[in-house]
Amino acid sequence: RYASKGQIRLPLVIRTASSGGRGYGPTHSQSLEALFIGIPGIRVVAPFTAYDAKGMLKAAIRHDGPVIFIENRSLYNTKGIVPEKDYTADLCNCELRRKGNDVSLIAYSRMTGLALDAADELGKEGIEADVVDLRSLSPIDLGGVLDSVKKTGRAVIVEEGCKTAGVGAEVSALISEHGFSLLHAPIKRVACADVPLACTPSLESAALPNKDKIINEKDSIIAEKDNEIQSLRDQMAQINQNTAQFDSKIKEKENEIISLMKDNDELLNEIRQNEEKIKE
Repeated sequence: RYASKGQIRLPLVIRTASSGGRGYGPTHSQSLEALFIGIPGIRVVAPFTAYDAKGMLKAAIRHDGPVIFIENRSLYNTKGIVPEKDYTADLCNCELRRKGNDVSLIAYSRMTGLALDAADELGKEGIEADVVDLRSLSPIDLGGVLDSVKKTGRAVIVEEGCKTAGVGAEVSALISEHGFSLLHAPIKRVACADVPLACTPSLESAALPNKDKIINEKDSIIAEKDNEIQSLRDQMAQINQNTAQFDSKIKEKENEIISLMKDNDELLNEIRQNEEKIKE
C-alpha cells in the first residue's frame, strides 16, 4: 500500500498462537510479539476475552491492511459472553478492566488475567489497582495508558514476552517520554526471563510471569506510597510551624499596638492636664 500510494490493498490476517506454561519447550512456548511491533504498517493485536477475540478477529478481517492476530494458547479453554450478532471490536484502543487509584497494572492477553488476580489480592491489603488491557500492541493506545497513569502515578507493566526489548519496554519508554511528570515512582516491569523456555515445569514456571511476581512489586509500591505520605506529613508539619511563627509575630504586633495605644492614652491625659493648667 505504501509503495503504491494506496492503490494496492493488502487485507491480510495472520493468526498465530503464543504463550508458555505447557511444557512445550522453546520452539513452541516463546512469546515473540515484540518482533512484529517494530514493523511499520502492520497492526498487532492480542485479545484477552472471548468477546474481544471474536470482535477483533472480525475487525481484522475487514481491515484493508495486514494484521498479526496473536492468540494465547492458555486462553483457548476460557469461556465468556460472545453475542451471536455481528459485531466488531476496536483494533486500536485499550480497555480498562478494573478501576483503582494506587497503581496501574498494564498488561495484554493472558497477562491481563494475572493482573486482575493480582489486583484482587492487592485490594485485600488496601492497594487498589487500575488494570489496563492493551489489546492492541501496534499501535499502542498511549492516551488510554496515560489516563490511567495520571490517576495512579504508578505503573507496573506485565508481559509474557522476554523483558529485554519487549512490549513492556516500549510501553515504559512511551510513558517516560510523554507522561514522566505524572509518575510518583519508577516504572516496574514483570516479564519472562531472557532465556529459552524449558520443558521442565519447574524451570518454565520460574521464568514466566505469575500472580505472585506481580504482587511482589507491592513492596516498592507501598514504600513509595509511604514516602509520599511522609512527605505530605512533613509539609503539613512545616506549614503548622510556619503558622505558629506567624501567629507569634501577630501576637507580638498586637502587644506592640496595645502598648502604643496605652502610651497614646497617657500622652493625651498629659496634654489635657497641661491644657487645664494653662487655662488656670
